[in-house]
Amino acid sequence: MAIKFCNLRSSIQFSESQESPYSRNSIFKRTFILLLLIFSFSISNAQTSTKKYNSYLERYEYFNNNGVMIGFEKYNSYLEQWEYTDIGISNSSSSKYEDIPVYEPNYNLINKVLAKKEAQYNSRMDAAEQLIAEVANKLNENYQNNTEIQREAKIMFSKLFGKVLESLEDRNGKVDVYNNEIYRRFKSGLINSYNQTTRAINQRNTTKSVPELSDSQQAINYYNFGVREQDAGNNQNAIRNYKTAIKLNPNLTDAYINMTSLILKEENPIIEEMNGLGMSEKEIKRYDYLQNKRESVYLRAIPILEKVLQLEPNRGELRKTLKNIKLQLGEGEDSTVKVETKNQENSSTLENFLTPDRLGGYSSNKILEFSFNDKGEWVLKKDLDIEAKVYFTKNKYYFKRGDKHWKQANWTYNGLDDKNSNYLFYDNMGQTLIIDKEFRSISWYYNRDEDGIFKNEILYKNLKKDDSVIPE
Repeated sequence: MAIKFCNLRSSIQFSESQESPYSRNSIFKRTFILLLLIFSFSISNAQTSTKKYNSYLERYEYFNNNGVMIGFEKYNSYLEQWEYTDIGISNSSSSKYEDIPVYEPNYNLINKVLAKKEAQYNSRMDAAEQLIAEVANKLNENYQNNTEIQREAKIMFSKLFGKVLESLEDRNGKVDVYNNEIYRRFKSGLINSYNQTTRAINQRNTTKSVPELSDSQQAINYYNFGVREQDAGNNQNAIRNYKTAIKLNPNLTDAYINMTSLILKEENPIIEEMNGLGMSEKEIKRYDYLQNKRESVYLRAIPILEKVLQLEPNRGELRKTLKNIKLQLGEGEDSTVKVETKNQENSSTLENFLTPDRLGGYSSNKILEFSFNDKGEWVLKKDLDIEAKVYFTKNKYYFKRGDKHWKQANWTYNGLDDKNSNYLFYDNMGQTLIIDKEFRSISWYYNRDEDGIFKNEILYKNLKKDDSVIPE
């Protein structure tokens, strides 16, 4: 079954609607007439030949008075006509054919199959119509403050999506949305048509003055465009709209914040790939490349955050984010987290901690994983009895668990916390490391929230010096 979207504008509610020849009522009527014809042919015994429908072979078969098939009729979809084939057996056929069984059509099964097909088809039709309606509503909402631009957007979208539908039509001029591939291309074409329309309208009106709106009002509109694009996952379109909003109103802090959020999201796939790399020469080079790429993300975000803090100095969560970013880049005292110490002499240099006898390999047989809940409590999530290994140098450390690949990170020594008898480090993956003074455990704290509070911890317990541990 298929549907022809000949009333596109009626689906988008741009003009009056009318009943499609492919509506559900029409399909149901045709199905009823077909079954009625099949039934009428099956009970007609006064004819010299009997016509029966073979649902398996999708053809009408003709039988003589002895129940022997003498021909069949099948529809040629290419020529759009019924074709009859005579199989050359007359009414006076030999009795050897008289014992051939004749099967009556299973009308109950036919009804069930047709009903199931109709339900599946209707469900897909509902989904297609709902998608079109959602896009129509979005276009109306996007440009509700300017009817001229709104009308221009509707016309442009109708032309673009009309071309998509034409490309999906079969030789009968129908779009078969029940076909999975056609439906996938239908959805993709619908979304692309919407994005092309909004992009073209927004770019055109960036350079076109709109007398009815002030710069501040236009800035709000472009900010809203950006939010909608961000919600739809079109991050680059969202950033373009935020930049336009900022040009119109340089004090629109929410646009700066949303743009920073999208930029910092770009580091997620970078970190994921870095964590999956091993220790081969090729992978180490790839790691260094990704590290530079990650730093370039930070460098793009820093001036935006600094601008926001100029406008709103009391945004503490943004100040923490900026501080953490600068920490990753190793920039100045601002990026260093201070640690309370009783003995400054013991915590002032890396050499006092990583003495030669402490460098090298360690092994562990216990891994604990914790998460920080909303009540301010650390909750144990996993207790694993598996082998873990770490290897320390002055500038880097290496670690692995079980049979996974070795991972590495650069780290910076931050001093001794005498209160808790722990040594503190920061690495270039945004994690804080804590090693107890006796070198019996090491913890990683990661995944900060907006307030800069760590939400996860991984702890390697029962550390033992192991000279056989060497990163591969």
